[in-house]
Amino acid sequence: MESVEGIESADVSLSEKRAVVVYDKDIASKEDMKKALEEKNLEAIFDDKKLETIEFTVEGMN
Repeated sequence: MESVEGIESADVSLSEKRAVVVYDKDIASKEDMKKALEEKNLEAIFDDKKLETIEFTVEGMN
């Protein structure tokens, strides 16, 4: 996955059959990730019903 531009981090667990990927959706796409995994003879199955994760900065907390 590190070969895909726009991916900040990827935690892939083959034993758990899951991956958690932090990426810039304006640069990388699910199709890009799927192709990268196929090059390693792996298959990506996206569950579009799951919630997306968002990361943001909170300011003003004292």
